[in-house]
Amino acid sequence: MASSPSITYSQAQQYCRDVHPAAHLVAINTEEEHNYLRNYLQEGDRASCECVRTAGKAYVQGSPDKWYWEIGAQKQNVTYFDWANGQPTNTGGQENTLMMFSFKSYKFGDTAEDVSTRSWYASKVVCNVCEVHP
Repeated sequence: MASSPSITYSQAQQYCRDVHPAAHLVAINTEEEHNYLRNYLQEGDRASCECVRTAGKAYVQGSPDKWYWEIGAQKQNVTYFDWANGQPTNTGGQENTLMMFSFKSYKFGDTAEDVSTRSWYASKVVCNVCEVHP
């Protein structure tokens, strides 16, 4: 797991591939997986993560209702959602990636692909969680 607010979504995916060729940002397909990840993120140093980047992307930028998990070169439809209150917002028509927020019980929210362009993230710890499926 790495943390850096200046890493774009694409750079975060590349970071995962650098760790392991089959790795990608985490995809959450069930409530059970979501709960496991919530518990994992609350342990040790990971508890400092305020914003957690996932593999979630919008099919069409500006269309907050159609999402997919980017797993390598594949797109897998998102079928499980646990949006935070008022999410997704698609602020400015630019929020096309899916994050989880610790201060919202690790519920989902949409955000820009490059969070360094959003001043709000400057004071936040943004973490990238990678996974590999056998």
